Amino acid sequence: NMAISERVCSIVAALSTTNLFEVKLAIIEHEIAVNRIIECMYRYPQNSHIQMAGSEIISLISVDEYIMSDIAGLGGIDRLSTAMQQHLDNSLVQEKACEALKMLIPGVENDILMGNDVGKWIIVSMRRHKENSKVQIQGISALFRFPLFIR
Repeated sequence: NMAISERVCSIVAALSTTNLFEVKLAIIEHEIAVNRIIECMYRYPQNSHIQMAGSEIISLISVDEYIMSDIAGLGGIDRLSTAMQQHLDNSLVQEKACEALKMLIPGVENDILMGNDVGKWIIVSMRRHKENSKVQIQGISALFRFPLFIR
């Protein structure tokens, strides 16, 4: 159910924002939780709340290369790229997706980044939201984390 998925994503996103390492660790240790978040993003691409919350969760739990690689392997990069494409006019989705990409890029294979046109969608987002400083900051931060030969 989309309404339930939206609420669950919002709750997990809220829990992820805590500074308590134990809470983040609990979310990360349960690969099923991460898988479910990405699954919700796949199932409801049209729901901006799920895309925004999913992006925020991905951003907050991307604490090491193993987790980043795991998220990418579960389709996280694809979901973020798709969220940016389908919610071009939603600056909050764009901001959160750029922030999540900023966190993930260092731990993701280059072919996954290129295959999902990540750089292109970041630039499209920044052009679309020229006046939004948060989108600009997160977008440029993500682009600076790209490997040099992809830029």
